[in-house]
This record gives sequence, structure tokens and C-alpha cells, in this order.
Amino acid sequence: MSTQEAIDYALSLATAGAGASCVVKFANPLPMSDIHAQVLTMKVMADNLASIYGFTSVPGLTGFMFKLLGIGGGIKLVSEIAMPIPFIGLGASTFAAFCIHMAVGVVLIIIFELRQKGSIPENYMETASSRDIAYLLRIAMDTLEEIVRSKEQVAAINVAVERFEKAVAQKSQASQVEAIDQTQPAA
Repeated sequence: MSTQEAIDYALSLATAGAGASCVVKFANPLPMSDIHAQVLTMKVMADNLASIYGFTSVPGLTGFMFKLLGIGGGIKLVSEIAMPIPFIGLGASTFAAFCIHMAVGVVLIIIFELRQKGSIPENYMETASSRDIAYLLRIAMDTLEEIVRSKEQVAAINVAVERFEKAVAQKSQASQVEAIDQTQPAA
């Protein structure tokens, strides 16, 4: 497994997902008519990225995907506003679908890289908070921007992995300090 292989896969599936979204929207321009194509694409991406990293079972993957969809879905909803405008609406919706799929791909790559390193617990997807997921999506968008600017995909992913790993370590240290503080008797 290589990080580049995972990135290439995520890119190709995000492109396919955006294409599926475009076809569905062209045939049926109603708001959110492409939701089934979106969810199916993300689920296939998640399962296949897990297998690229050698994981056969990922506890909490489906629930994590729905959290990602819920938190990242606002971008897609905004693109739906433009749907009544011929061609522009379809373009905005397709572009939003591509961005969401790539962001999800980057988030999953970060998680699987950290799981492989042992930096996060196996059940992280089950225990991740909405705040963690929102932060992951922000890192993913920053990473996508870096990939577009520099074309150094693996380096950009490595920076994102390190960034989230530091955040997880800081959160863990803060939780430990809080737990110690709670066990100390009041003076």
C-alpha cells in the first residue's frame, strides 16, 4: 500500500461520484436528487480505501461516514440554490459533489494512515466527535488546496496526517490532565 495509491483511488472515485451526480442532476434537477449516488460513492470509497490500507473490518465506518455526510453536507446544500439556473446550477452541484468526495477521501486517508501508525485507537471512528470530524474536514480542504497548488500530493497528505496526529495527542493530554484534576481532592 502506498499513500499515492490511496490518493489516486480517492481522486478517481471522486471524479466518478461527481460524474454520477451530474448525470442524476441532469436527468432530475430536483434538490438533493443525487443523494443516493453521493452516499453510495462515499461508502464504496470508504470500504475500498480501508482495503487499500489492509483493513478488513473498520469498527464504526458506516456511522462515521454518515457523520461526515451530515457535517459536510452543508456545502452540497448551498450548491442546490443554484440548480434553477441552467448549466450553472448543474456545474455548481457537480463541483460540490467532487469537492465533498475528495474531502471525504482525504479524511479517510488521514484516519487510515494514523491507524496504521497506531496513533489513534481502532475504534476512533466510533468515538470521533462532531468537532473532530469538522476539524478533519477543515484539514482535508486545506490539503486539497495544497494539492491543487503544488501537485505534491503525498507531501500534502503527510503534513495533514502530522497536523491531525498533533491535535489528537494534544486532546489526549488535555483529557488526561482533566481526569487527574477531577481525582484530586479540593484544597
